[in-house]
Amino acid sequence: MRLHEVIDSRTHVHLVMELCSGTNLYHILKKRKPDQRLPEPLAAQIFKKIVSAVAYMHERSIVHRDLKLDNVLIDQKGDEFIVKLIDFGFATKCNKDEKLNSKCGTP
Repeated sequence: MRLHEVIDSRTHVHLVMELCSGTNLYHILKKRKPDQRLPEPLAAQIFKKIVSAVAYMHERSIVHRDLKLDNVLIDQKGDEFIVKLIDFGFATKCNKDEKLNSKCGTP
């Protein structure tokens, strides 16, 4: 999600962010019947984009620490699915040899 602008007033901080009109991966899977799986090509496309986003963050020494279905937004543009990771509230910068010890994220 892109942050376009921050407007700070005396009483509020307003974040102007990108509009994502789709839904999250949790809701997509929950709407399906228990025996109805995502088609493998679609699941592969979504998974590849999630892994690509995580690799991009890790190359920049950023660790998300709360990856879950709720934090994966999916929007469809024609035949293509746009995948975005959100909720970086627990994210941190971490060097390659550094070990993180704090417990965080969703149990």
